[in-house]
Amino acid sequence: MNKPNFQENQGSKPIDILMIVLLIFTIGFGAFSKFQIQQTKKANQNIQNRLNILQSALDPDQMQSVKLQTKKAFYDQKQNNKIFYTNFIARIFQINQKALKSASLREQDSFSANYQTDQKSLNPLLDSTVVIKSFSDSKNFKQTFTPSISLAKNIFDKLQTNFSVQGDYEADLNEEIFATGQRAKSQKQDQIEKIKAQLKANPDQNER
Repeated sequence: MNKPNFQENQGSKPIDILMIVLLIFTIGFGAFSKFQIQQTKKANQNIQNRLNILQSALDPDQMQSVKLQTKKAFYDQKQNNKIFYTNFIARIFQINQKALKSASLREQDSFSANYQTDQKSLNPLLDSTVVIKSFSDSKNFKQTFTPSISLAKNIFDKLQTNFSVQGDYEADLNEEIFATGQRAKSQKQDQIEKIKAQLKANPDQNER
């Protein structure tokens, strides 16, 4: 008579136990997920019920007033953002639009602007100095500095500078759209002429 192979039956026990554990885990996880979904639905329903109670407590005129105030607050915020970014770009352009390559306004109102002087400029260093000093003299650009500047010859065998200016941007309180068009160009030209006159009057300071 052949004896049963007990060794084979004993080897299958760990697999059976593992399958049972996996089955229990799957059932438990499914039950937990279902419980979480029910709790989320219950919380959302409670919020909706409170909103319904609040709405029922207000008369139609009050509801209309709340809606109008909400729309006005959203519109005002949108307009403020539009004015803020429009004025930032306008002030960047006012300093020097022709040499500007890119500009960005990052978190906490810190800005960065990259410039490249005109490829046929007779004095690229002076042009760079005018731009950098314009930022320093501006009341809206704070703590400005120049982290990098390079000087090289271009295809016209002329010297050309590449540089960047970084710092903080601060808008005026309750300001409207900044000056644009002819008025902005006139302000920019007056500022450039003033800076050039200052640099010519103090050549030693410019060299330092």
